[in-house]
Amino acid sequence: MTSSEGEPLRVLCILPTPPPYAGPEVGSKYLLDSSLRRHCRLTHIRSNVKDHNRDKGRVDFTSIVKQVTQCFAQVRLTIRERPQVTLTLVSQNKSGFLRDSCFVALAKAMDSAVVLHFRGGGFDVFEEHCGRMWRWFIKLILNRANLVLVQGELVRPTFATFVGAERVAVLPNGIDVESFRRSMTSASSRTDDSERTLRVLYVGHLSVAKGYFDLVEAIPLVLRELPDTEFVVMGEILDKERNILRDQHDVDLGLPKRSEGAAPTGDAHVRYLGPVSGEEKFKAFASADMLVLPSYSEGFPLSILEAMAAGLPIVATGVGVIPEIIEDGVNGFLVKPGEPEGLASAIVKLGQQEDLRNRMGAANLSIARERYEVELVGQRLYEYLATTARKRRCS
Repeated sequence: MTSSEGEPLRVLCILPTPPPYAGPEVGSKYLLDSSLRRHCRLTHIRSNVKDHNRDKGRVDFTSIVKQVTQCFAQVRLTIRERPQVTLTLVSQNKSGFLRDSCFVALAKAMDSAVVLHFRGGGFDVFEEHCGRMWRWFIKLILNRANLVLVQGELVRPTFATFVGAERVAVLPNGIDVESFRRSMTSASSRTDDSERTLRVLYVGHLSVAKGYFDLVEAIPLVLRELPDTEFVVMGEILDKERNILRDQHDVDLGLPKRSEGAAPTGDAHVRYLGPVSGEEKFKAFASADMLVLPSYSEGFPLSILEAMAAGLPIVATGVGVIPEIIEDGVNGFLVKPGEPEGLASAIVKLGQQEDLRNRMGAANLSIARERYEVELVGQRLYEYLATTARKRRCS
């Protein structure tokens, strides 16, 4: 689609990019580097206010200054570029939502359509636990959006109640499958095929909400059956959970719970890599036999998508839109959150059957290429943005 002057669609993206390395940041970078850039005239404002995951949700002087600076940048770039559509994320915590609302208000005031992208899984829980004025404010801001994008059909009803089903669409995460596989192959640390230690990979914050402590309880149960298993843990320790305080069923996780000493040390069966990226991350995926993600609350976890691109089977909890990605027994196993015994059982079952691991991993790679290749997702996003601009021009 082009504008009335024959120019490409003008889009202002107010999105976070790494660092820190987490789902919203990495996922946004994938989209910004996709076919979307070829179809549109993109302008990007980096919306991060923190460079470490552990600091997200914390309001201080520095974050306020960054927010104000971003708003000034939005005004300046909107005047210069005249974007037909402004694309930004929508958060499920008060400080983040207040920041997002500023972007929405400025975009509407400067005659730009607004597309919001929700990348979480518990917005309804967040809204229900806000006071009356906050709930009124949330509905006001959401109804200023021309379109709300969610990451799966399971999340669509949540926002349909706020803006109507006709203004909600699905946009899953995307990944550059072949680029990921090339990087993984070149960084592979498994050069000796005779080494058959089973490696179980965990990627995510070391926190209660991500189910890390359930994995800790499951490890000795797995080692009882598979004593040669190695657990590779990749992620940042959160000493205090700030964003996810309740699971998707509105059950209090008992937070804040401090995670001091969460990094495994002195255990021959657990290797802690810390928050890594680049070659070290690709090495971890290349040497793994499966991914585990026992979260209590999720949207569309990017770690699952990366595991699929790596051709790995997956053990995960059936939260967020994960049941749309993982079919139990076909390309992975779905377990209940908060049940280390069930988690251990699924890991053992996969660990004992190499053929099953290979079959599930191949299925995941095929699904990643067919459904979640970032070029396809970028094309779908472009179509949503173009349709939004056209509808607004015709209204």
